[in-house]
Amino acid sequence: MAEEASRLDVTEGVPTAYQRLEVEIEIAGRDPLSSFTYVSSRRHEGRSPSERYMNLLLRGARLHALPAEWIAFLRSFELAADERTSQLEAPSPEAPALDAATRKRLENLGYTV
Repeated sequence: MAEEASRLDVTEGVPTAYQRLEVEIEIAGRDPLSSFTYVSSRRHEGRSPSERYMNLLLRGARLHALPAEWIAFLRSFELAADERTSQLEAPSPEAPALDAATRKRLENLGYTV
């Protein structure tokens, strides 16, 4: 478990983007479980989850057969804009023109250029 947690830390950007926080999970009729969660270093009120993160939450909710009401609650969150996509779709006027070879490589990767 420690090795998996360390690998997840790297994936989530600990300690720069997130901090790992130890938590205790209480489940009715069961002994508490020790676990951890991640807390963003860029916290501000009204911050929205990314589409990637929400899809992970929804997949986990379905996998663990959480109630439909909970899944609906998760789906009710507005998702954050993906800056990477908007930057690719709306290049700045100062951006240099792409040569034909670069344009073709990007198109083969699924980007609209």
